[in-house]
Amino acid sequence: RLEGADGPSRAELTQALTALGLPPRTLLLRREAGGLAALAEVEGIVAATDPRLGGLPAQRILPLGFYAVPVRGE
Repeated sequence: RLEGADGPSRAELTQALTALGLPPRTLLLRREAGGLAALAEVEGIVAATDPRLGGLPAQRILPLGFYAVPVRGE
């Protein structure tokens, strides 16, 4: 859940993630009463203890997991 009545805009959130070295591949937003919920897909593994997460305008950040990316053969 992101801070503020309506939370940041998509552009602001994309900019914040990119500035922290976490450019989103996909960014889903859901505006609801009391704020904004966001789901961002980023490259690599981001642990709950990753210090970059502290730079986001969020009340709660929860890494949901990761998946393997197929290796393309020649």
